[in-house]
Amino acid sequence: MKFKPGELIVRDDTRHPAGTLVVDHHDADGNLQAYPLGGGFELTIPAGDVARFSVVTMDEATPIYRRARFSLECFEDVEFDGWTADKRWNGWAMPFFEIGQASKLAARLDDQLRYDPSQDAFIGITGDEEEIWTGQQIDLPDGGQAKVYAIGAGSWMWDLVQKGGGAWD
Repeated sequence: MKFKPGELIVRDDTRHPAGTLVVDHHDADGNLQAYPLGGGFELTIPAGDVARFSVVTMDEATPIYRRARFSLECFEDVEFDGWTADKRWNGWAMPFFEIGQASKLAARLDDQLRYDPSQDAFIGITGDEEEIWTGQQIDLPDGGQAKVYAIGAGSWMWDLVQKGGGAWD
């Protein structure tokens, strides 16, 4: 079976998202080159084993968010309440924060993170580089939505402190 670059696939004995791979390409011998979702080294799947893989369905790939608490090593004993879809970047959590918690984080980071209302975005400044996290809507388990900012998701080393299913502890 030929998979397309960028497709998410899982082997028949694993489940999304833990066992998910991202297709890179097929080599000249029919072997599949893919890497783990969330980061990691590229893997070679022998042509004979490719049949054990299938594309992740839309239902499986739709993120389900839940409340969680996050921390950064630079802040001892400070946690931030947010949302997670249990996705990882190189093993680190990828949080989403509502405006209150995002503002709390910005206050802690002084001149390194600020909110720009004209862009509805938090802007992170490291040296000469800027990172921009614009507001986005996520679907919540109760059927509602929340406006969140993915501050540092995919670039900062966030730890998932606690998962929750209800109100903040």
